[in-house]
Amino acid sequence: MIGRHKYEALIEKQKAGIDLTEFELADIYKYEQSTWDKNNDFKELQKKALDEIKKLREIREQKKQNPGLSELQLKKRFVDYANQIVNEHKKQNGEIVKYIIDDININAITYFWKYFSLQNKGDQHKGICLVGSNGSGKSILMEIHRRMKWFDNKFKSVTSFELVRLFSKKGYEGIERYFTGDLFIDEVGAEPTGMYFGNRINVLEIVLLERYNAYQKNGSRTHITTNLNKEMLGDFYGKRLASRMHEMFNFVILGKNDRDFRKDDKN
Repeated sequence: MIGRHKYEALIEKQKAGIDLTEFELADIYKYEQSTWDKNNDFKELQKKALDEIKKLREIREQKKQNPGLSELQLKKRFVDYANQIVNEHKKQNGEIVKYIIDDININAITYFWKYFSLQNKGDQHKGICLVGSNGSGKSILMEIHRRMKWFDNKFKSVTSFELVRLFSKKGYEGIERYFTGDLFIDEVGAEPTGMYFGNRINVLEIVLLERYNAYQKNGSRTHITTNLNKEMLGDFYGKRLASRMHEMFNFVILGKNDRDFRKDDKN
């Protein structure tokens, strides 16, 4: 085990913003544990050490996922995925669409960029609730970032309609795999009421409450798109879930005059 002078040197190194290795973090933890007042709670100290190690591993994963890519290269990757997704949309719907960055969505795009690139935009322990009208490009924007696989921010995706369908078919067994892990749910608030053995069930309320519990226990983040603002979400899902949504989400709103992203661009 390290001594006091080595411990102090590591603390100074950490304060200077120099990344420590896992072994150095472990040495700090062991030293603090050995000198900690036995009447204090060791769990808090242990959690602090584990959090530091987790952050270090996230940084390493970041470098592994995007080795040597500059910000300009990453932004080019964003545009490439955007064009890829709108081209898929065109093939599926037979519509001519073009990905547009303008005053309507630039703030949301900037927010997403800083959030997913770990530049401390918003609370990164929370997920994102992206609010906007039909056709404004909410789903496309979220899908771009899902495909970019930002560092540790890899997440599954499912629509609210699919969750209702799975529950109506199999009950809890059909949706429980979506209770933990980072997840994107599209079109929250647009889904129909679920039916199970003749009972009408608000399936998304169940899913989001379960995911709130997972967020509290292990930090599982939920990202959603919706047409509903905070007040409407409260009316739709009840005050109990609405209050938990404030804890779970960073709310991001697309411009008030949302263009319909699905219409042809004539410019």
